[in-house]
Amino acid sequence: MLAALSAAAILVVVIVAARVLNVGDASTGDDVNGDKSSLSSMAKAANCSVREHPDEGAEHTTRRISYGTNPPTSGDHAPEPAQDGIYEPGNEPSPEALVHTLEHGRVVIQYRPGIAEDRRLALEELVAEPVKGSPGYHTVLVQNNTEMRPALAATTWTRAITCAGADEPSLDAVRAFRGRFVDQAPELVP
Repeated sequence: MLAALSAAAILVVVIVAARVLNVGDASTGDDVNGDKSSLSSMAKAANCSVREHPDEGAEHTTRRISYGTNPPTSGDHAPEPAQDGIYEPGNEPSPEALVHTLEHGRVVIQYRPGIAEDRRLALEELVAEPVKGSPGYHTVLVQNNTEMRPALAATTWTRAITCAGADEPSLDAVRAFRGRFVDQAPELVP
């Protein structure tokens, strides 16, 4: 019995170690090939922070949810996801619809209300850039409606990059985050 428990414990350690080695460190943005210079250095230079958060669940609900992160990165969510694309200020989907979108492998880019018009237009240009050969691929751009503190954030399922500003280095870091984490979610929906 003790040998079986020890073998099971070793197996768990091996699985966890393999996951860490294969996925890299999402908290710093290190990629799967061990390239620690790209996303993590871009984020640091742009005064952005990349973090991985606990999975808060994924049940469908019609009620409002209090999420553990702001902006949300996972959790129970609306039955219908927000559609890909650019939403005009004041026409944002609910946080619950955006979380459902994250569950489908999307990247949700959010900016704080009051952002300068040229910065919002620069974000629209970023969203329209091709990813995996398609302009705007699996990306949503919205004005934040959760009173987030950072000026700019991008989220995927359980991950976020938050930036103090929306300058060009911040947009470059968000671009790298999107490239690194798009389509990484529990339910990849084309």
